[in-house]
Amino acid sequence: MSLKVLRSSLYVMGVLALLGIHLPSATAQGTQAPPYLGTIQLNFSQTKVVEGDGTAIVSVQLTLAFDNQTGAGLWDGNRPLTVNFTTRNRTATAGTCGTGGADYVALSSFFQFTGQLSQTTSMQVCSDELSEGDEQFELEFTVTESHPNYGVSIQTGRNGIVTITDDEPLPALSITPTIQVAEPSSGTASATFTVSLSGPINQRPVTVDFATAPGTAAAGTTCPRLTENVDYLTKAGTLTFSPPSNLLQSPQIPRTQRVTVSVCSDRNRIEGPETFFVNLTRPVNATLTAGGTVTSPTTPKLSVTRGTATIN
Repeated sequence: MSLKVLRSSLYVMGVLALLGIHLPSATAQGTQAPPYLGTIQLNFSQTKVVEGDGTAIVSVQLTLAFDNQTGAGLWDGNRPLTVNFTTRNRTATAGTCGTGGADYVALSSFFQFTGQLSQTTSMQVCSDELSEGDEQFELEFTVTESHPNYGVSIQTGRNGIVTITDDEPLPALSITPTIQVAEPSSGTASATFTVSLSGPINQRPVTVDFATAPGTAAAGTTCPRLTENVDYLTKAGTLTFSPPSNLLQSPQIPRTQRVTVSVCSDRNRIEGPETFFVNLTRPVNATLTAGGTVTSPTTPKLSVTRGTATIN
């Protein structure tokens, strides 16, 4: 072939390509290979299901994108497109429903497309009585067979995500509302408050801050000498309620911790009954029982549940 003819051929092929026309090519055996007509893209949408519903419906949408209009009518299913999938844990855990910590039942299966554009499958989500928050698992897809005229692609990061919406309320925190403490004649006495966690079993750690606050009693960091006025020692910290080892235990089993405050002796002073408080604030993965609010320059309205101690 002369250089002039070769240049003319390349020019014609370039014009046809710009017009979206693809000429069939020849194989080594002299037979025509099927024209490349387009690309199949598998697109998945995020699915949400309420835990108590028991079944999550996952929908897979198959969309076709072609290089030219010729391919638009050739999806006839003569060679099925098989898409395998398997479930993978994210924050949700696969297992057997009715056992501790199981959120859904693992599944490995496939979709087979024979001309249609979409298919659905269902999988089981486990209902429980745990306070665990929303959790997710995913479907990981692979394509094992494709139409001979089409390329097949799955977009990176487009695994199917299923969100299980928790339908249990958060557990609630409370504190002993009132206690009475006799002022010691010497040394210190203990004012002990019980902090309780009630409601659904917590599958996540629950934390809450606590701190003493003065009422009519005077606070200090050390018990007083003869001329000082300190009725109790300040105390603050964070309580943590870890998930129980048996997630299937009854929510009625007490989950409690104690906050103990030292009460000082000041028998050299004549005074009537005095009070101080222990406030619970900033719960995480739990709520506070009805209490009220406290104010400060940094937290104008901070929710609080309060226990009151009276020193007699």
